[in-house]
Amino acid sequence: MNKRLLTIIVVALVLLAAAAALAWLRPSNHEPAVSDRVTIGTELSTDYSYDSAVYDRIIRTARLFLGSFPKAQQAGVAYNNADRLFGAGATIR
Repeated sequence: MNKRLLTIIVVALVLLAAAAALAWLRPSNHEPAVSDRVTIGTELSTDYSYDSAVYDRIIRTARLFLGSFPKAQQAGVAYNNADRLFGAGATIR
């Protein structure tokens, strides 16, 4: 399987997972406290050269997911929860 096709499949799976998460995490269905238990991230490794269009699509999807939360909860989901769990500036090597 070529690298581009694999990337497209991965992006499609991410989009499906994001859509399912949006439906499940919709604030009207769950208490706002859920935003203290959720964080978002990517596995965009520097070892892999993403096509710029694919990279842009991944980032747009992440921002769409973050935008589904109320403004007061977005920073927690985007990075504050991860900082609390892993420590500020944590990276995976």
